[in-house]
Amino acid sequence: ALALTHGKSMSVDFLNSFSLVTVTVSEAAIALLDPSQLPPLAKEGGILTPMAAFGDVLLERLEKTGMFKFTAEFVDDEAESAKNK
Repeated sequence: ALALTHGKSMSVDFLNSFSLVTVTVSEAAIALLDPSQLPPLAKEGGILTPMAAFGDVLLERLEKTGMFKFTAEFVDDEAESAKNK
């Protein structure tokens, strides 16, 4: 699992980094074929981050491949600050 900030993590089961990139790019391209599923901001176009462009559509497509599992949890900043004092 790769540790990300604020309690978010991603685990990836893949043979090598090339298959990870290939699957991600392919699923992103397929997601673009049906723009009705994309977030409103993506439909306007422009220069967007992957999350702004694809939203949960790409995350769901990647999880369906069986190679990815995304999880997230909300962290209460005040509770964390109190713990560290």
